[in-house]
Amino acid sequence: MKQFQCFKCNKIFSTEGDKVEKNNPIYGKIWKWQAKHACGIICDEYYKPEIKSKKKKRSSCSGNCQKCPYKKL
Repeated sequence: MKQFQCFKCNKIFSTEGDKVEKNNPIYGKIWKWQAKHACGIICDEYYKPEIKSKKKKRSSCSGNCQKCPYKKL
């Protein structure tokens, strides 16, 4: 079963759903999964939000420059 999100109720629910063909002006024909919630709203498939890493990316610096935060002691 697929998960869908109702934006009116702000609830996530599971059901089979229907595959619907849409015509996008940029990409042309696309397919979307949609289902009807108990409140009567047609909802799109739910996608979990991506978790972005908060780690700082280390540069390609070897640590030999004067102002380098990774300078070797």
